[in-house]
Amino acid sequence: MASRRSTGPLTYGSRKFRRIGADDVTQIYAQAGWYRERHEPEQSWRGVLRRRTRPAGPAGRAALAFALELEDRALDVYAANVEPLLTPYVGSEVVAVGKLVSLRDEGFGDELWLASIGSASRGEP
Repeated sequence: MASRRSTGPLTYGSRKFRRIGADDVTQIYAQAGWYRERHEPEQSWRGVLRRRTRPAGPAGRAALAFALELEDRALDVYAANVEPLLTPYVGSEVVAVGKLVSLRDEGFGDELWLASIGSASRGEP
C-alpha cells in the first residue's frame, strides 16, 4: 500500500496528535498545500487566543471562530476543521506562526492562517 501524504491538520485520529503541554507546538495548516502556496510571508505573533462571534449570514466566514488579541489590534483566525486543536489555547497567551492573508478582493477582510501555535510560556518572543 502506498503511503499518503496529509495536506491538512493533525486530528484526534492521527497517531501524532497528543495532549498539548507547555513545551508543545501544535501544527495547524503548515503542511497543507493551499497554505504553502500562498505568497504572503510567514510571521510570528504573540497574543491571547479568544473565541469570537462568528459572522452570520450567507456571506459570513463561519471558519472565523477565533481571534488573536495583540496589544494594538485583534486578528481574525481562520480555523476550518481545527477547532479541537485550538480550543485548549483559548484564554492563553500563545505564539502563533502563520500568514496574514488579505481576502479584501473577495469581499472579506484580513485573516490569520495558522501554520502552528504554541504556548507563549515556552519563552519565544
